[in-house]
Amino acid sequence: MTNPPDIRKLSKNGKLLIIKGCDGASLVLHFLHYLEENDMPAKNPRINVVLDDPIYRRIRFLAEKDGVSLSTKVRDLLKEALEIYEDIHLAAFAEDREKSWDASSTLSHDDVWS
Repeated sequence: MTNPPDIRKLSKNGKLLIIKGCDGASLVLHFLHYLEENDMPAKNPRINVVLDDPIYRRIRFLAEKDGVSLSTKVRDLLKEALEIYEDIHLAAFAEDREKSWDASSTLSHDDVWS
């Protein structure tokens, strides 16, 4: 199945709406904005993510349950996932260090601090 070409049109507020290929399962919308003299860039970086419908519905459910926006819920879930990812890799690093531990080559507290 081939994706249809991009559909571009200028909306009433001066933003360019780009609708990228839709394969029936997901649709990606990107809002581009041409900065004018008085416009400020976004305070925080933005990422566009395409979600499958089941994932989107689960995140929407969690956001509604917690009374937060979709953006906030996705940000919080990503933070949590990154912390777990870091923990896994730090644990593997610590395990490798533990395997190579040689008590005879270590320094005592007094040796280090005196």
